[in-house]
Amino acid sequence: RGFSGGLRPALLLLAMEAMDVDTKGFVLREELSAHSGAVRSTCATFGGDLVTGGEDSVVNRWELRAPAEGGSLQATPNFDHDHSVVSLVAMDPGVLDECPTGGFVTGSMDKSIRVFNSEGALVRQLLGHGHGVISLSWDASNQRLLSGSWDGTAKVWDVSAGSCVATLSGHENGVSVLGLPNGCVATGSTGVQRDQQVVDFKIRIWEGERCVTTVSDHLGPVRGLALLPLGLGFASASNDGTVRLRGLDGETFSVLQHSSSQFVYDVVALPGEAGAASAAGVELVSFSEDTCAVVWAGDREVQRIPHPTSVWTGCALPNGDLVTCAHDGVVRVFTRDAARAAPAEAVAAFDASVSEAHARLRSGPSQEEIDKLPDWDSQATTPGRGSGDVKVFRKAGKAIAAQWSAESGTWIEVGEVMGSNSGGVVDGERFDHVLPIEIDMPSGELAKLSLGYNNGQNPYEVAHAFIGRYGLNPDYLEQIATYIQNRVGQAAPMIGSGGAGGQSGTASSATSSTPPPPAAAAASSSAAATKPAPPPFQRFDKPMNLDKILAKIREFQAQVGGAGSPLGPSEDIILSNIGATLSNTSRWHASSFSTEEMRVLEKLIDLPEDLVFPSVDLLRILALHPNGAATLANRPDRVLDGAGLSSPERHFLLRATAPGVPVPVQLVSLRFACNCFVHPGLRSVALGAPERAQRLVDLASSLVSSPTKNVRNSAASLTLNLSYAAASDALPIGVSKILAIGVVAAANAAHAAWHQTAEADDALEACLQAVRQLVEAGQIPDGPAAANLGSTVTQGAENHREAVSDLARWLSTKLGD
Repeated sequence: RGFSGGLRPALLLLAMEAMDVDTKGFVLREELSAHSGAVRSTCATFGGDLVTGGEDSVVNRWELRAPAEGGSLQATPNFDHDHSVVSLVAMDPGVLDECPTGGFVTGSMDKSIRVFNSEGALVRQLLGHGHGVISLSWDASNQRLLSGSWDGTAKVWDVSAGSCVATLSGHENGVSVLGLPNGCVATGSTGVQRDQQVVDFKIRIWEGERCVTTVSDHLGPVRGLALLPLGLGFASASNDGTVRLRGLDGETFSVLQHSSSQFVYDVVALPGEAGAASAAGVELVSFSEDTCAVVWAGDREVQRIPHPTSVWTGCALPNGDLVTCAHDGVVRVFTRDAARAAPAEAVAAFDASVSEAHARLRSGPSQEEIDKLPDWDSQATTPGRGSGDVKVFRKAGKAIAAQWSAESGTWIEVGEVMGSNSGGVVDGERFDHVLPIEIDMPSGELAKLSLGYNNGQNPYEVAHAFIGRYGLNPDYLEQIATYIQNRVGQAAPMIGSGGAGGQSGTASSATSSTPPPPAAAAASSSAAATKPAPPPFQRFDKPMNLDKILAKIREFQAQVGGAGSPLGPSEDIILSNIGATLSNTSRWHASSFSTEEMRVLEKLIDLPEDLVFPSVDLLRILALHPNGAATLANRPDRVLDGAGLSSPERHFLLRATAPGVPVPVQLVSLRFACNCFVHPGLRSVALGAPERAQRLVDLASSLVSSPTKNVRNSAASLTLNLSYAAASDALPIGVSKILAIGVVAAANAAHAAWHQTAEADDALEACLQAVRQLVEAGQIPDGPAAANLGSTVTQGAENHREAVSDLARWLSTKLGD
């Protein structure tokens, strides 16, 4: 049955058994920390760089160097994606004329495929998939790109022309793709729901656009495909806990059973020492939910490499080293070459982190931490911040979640929650709530999973990420999100809950990545007539990766040279002290910053635009610290106004709106500006002078139409803060008018850019919500900007999700009145 170039299963087994595999164990080479979310994809380019993509919508590129050479160097992060980057594949030289040294291709949950040159510059964007692009490969010629998506299709692309030349339809939801050496294409599917079960997980072999073979031997969603060396066939990884080795005809000839995991996320083949497969040996590595990368020699397990959290995927480097991408946001490189191994202390630290994480998983929540919760009897003297606020109390030795009812002025018990601080541990990470999820498997077994949820998160985003992680049917989204709301008392879904999910980069009053909705978001337009209590100001308190921020500041300081004055040794110590103070959040109420520490911070922002963004990110966190905010308010001319800079043009709040400014500068500037609203003292200073208020208005209205999702959503969050301040703060009359005009200008800008598409509904809804605040406060300004507002909200009712349409119609009625 084998196609040309394939071997029969018996011959395949003989070939693999005859190979003499070097099973010497892998050891840590280095850890690369630059992502703020789970790392979901990776590849090694033709030039030797490592590329990684994550749930933070960021692509990072690394020049790999051995520890003895100072370790790998990170290039400037890429922020071109509007959603998680879940697939990556390297591109060889010669595919595109404008990429003579090759490049790489990304697939994102924003439905797009993007092609980059070897320097990380975007050269193509391929559109055509209806849902997220979760798999990429090349055909046998390495000239045609293959893509698989949650829309149930695989596509074949002529990258040079930028067009789709074939669509392979009929799959069951998510599709994995792989080009085979005989010219065929292999695909795998994640299954379809039928009679309360997810079934039909299929492997298909395609000749052109014709499916010639279908195999249904996996009992769970197919998560990844990988070529076996020597043309032996390919491997498939599945949520049924197995990796199946197949001939080129798709038939299984060996099954690798994971001993401790029901979910195997991906599989790769390791090359020989010379960088290409040879008769010297064949090895595979599988990556799983049980926190391990498992090395296989043929069908024998020869090493388990434990990690602190689940391992999503990985890739093999030409020199035989192994890269893993984990849920904790860390990329790790392992090697068998002692000359490239990490120092003993780094290996020991990694081993300790694994042991600590696994101990937490075994022990669960700490009773000591539960004992620190406020007693249930204290709830009478502890009012909530608003309706729907969730707080955890200690009651009869258990952690009990309660929801605040503003109508009755009481806490209503929701139920018991697990673990420390009312939560528990999932995949080595602590959560406010741990919820059990049970899934019926086609085999008849019941898979018992745990979903972690933090107060303030968007239930739909959490449900979407959970579905993606375990390869579940997207139809479960509404059911799981509703279940979360019922269990933890979460209010109506927030903006962005229309099924898109993911990390949009927009703030909320707690830790959600999206702003709170208007009352009309989940109700009829008539219900919107009830004025809601103004929500808290939008803030960006996550990620708070101080070690990563400080490391990037120091890296850029080494590049300063003639661009500025680098930090001296004593100033570097002061920088470490600042980081230590900000990291110790439990002591924020008692810690403070000295004049010398502020002087160092002010020096750090006097840098060129390509070097300043980590310093501004540090200011973002400083603005949340009570004394940090007070200190900024006491020295407004330095940071807010840019006095003392070597050039006024270096002020980051001004540069953020300039043409060609790097996206990271736009992002951190917007997020710092949002955080300036959190503490009343800093907010009153930031808005106390017309020129400062105008600067923030210009920042929001200029960037809310950005093509980069994280930027426009951050600008929308700033627009919301401007509206809340205009509607509720006692401000000078002139400043209130500046803010109101700015909010209307931002709404008009968002509408002008996005009124014909639902692509930017998160930002558009936030801007309309900001206008709503002005309407209810009687603050709609006169003038040209307001004259266009009627058109904005009227057309805002078209081409958009229900929440946007309801709000736009309500506003249109009110403005008409």
